[in-house]
Amino acid sequence: MRGEVDGDLFEALERAVGETDARIENRFQARRRAAAAAANAEALLRSEGYYQSVIEEVVEGESPPRAVIIVTPGPRFALDQPRVDWLQTPPDDQTAQAVLGTVETKPGAPGRAADVIAMEGRIVSGLTRRGYADAAVEPRRVVVDHAVFLVQPTYRIDAGDLVRLDGVRLETRGPTRPAWVGGLAPWTEGDVYDPDDVAELERRLLETGVYDGVGVALAPADQTDDQGLRPIIVTLTDRPRRILEAGVSYSTTERRRRRHLDLAQPVRARRHPALPRPRRAHRQPHRRRAVPAPLAPPRSDPESGQRGRL
Repeated sequence: MRGEVDGDLFEALERAVGETDARIENRFQARRRAAAAAANAEALLRSEGYYQSVIEEVVEGESPPRAVIIVTPGPRFALDQPRVDWLQTPPDDQTAQAVLGTVETKPGAPGRAADVIAMEGRIVSGLTRRGYADAAVEPRRVVVDHAVFLVQPTYRIDAGDLVRLDGVRLETRGPTRPAWVGGLAPWTEGDVYDPDDVAELERRLLETGVYDGVGVALAPADQTDDQGLRPIIVTLTDRPRRILEAGVSYSTTERRRRRHLDLAQPVRARRHPALPRPRRAHRQPHRRRAVPAPLAPPRSDPESGQRGRL
């Protein structure tokens, strides 16, 4: 690869073009290799904001021929301020302004493809944090203006309705009382949906230490009640009541010792609400036999204060 390319971009192009272990034996294979390298280089340049690059494919030599590409990146396009087309249900004006404020671009920022995609994600994330949990995106439209060297993204987003929360609905059957789970919810009926509150409920359930698995999710939109409230669905997987453990230990003063424990799950400070009786652990007895130490400890002389010799 050749061309007047700066260091960082040149290294990125080398990684994109890559290397091949296949031996090039004729000019046809060399031209095919050069075409593949040019396609990879062009894809990288466009993703970095170079939309007017020129890549020349050259085959040099005869035995064996060499595939060469000559790269001219051209000017780098800048990212224009993004636009949002609200489809069907737009958010309220305050939310719309707050969300658009998270995707403001600095003048002259390069028009990278990764930045264009990331801004769409920030818009949807901002809507979700502000209560629009059903926000959905349609295919974006990106215009590359070669006259002014600008990348102009337009996002097409349906914000959906503002979601307000109801109580907690426990889906799985077990010893856990639904009323107790509902008491752990950090919101009250009618509050605007906040994903941080849902995550907090999941954390509180996991901290009890009595569940192997905890699932917390917003109910689908078709389960909204007449008051416009949607519940949070909780699924729980209880830990098994008993654990069977076996092991072997060895020390210099005791021979091998087999151990067989039949343990119940320990109950932490925040005990399972549906288990009023504490669980017990039963340890089966095992045999021990004392073995004398190979050497007796040295004796000390109480008058001289020195230790005796063996």
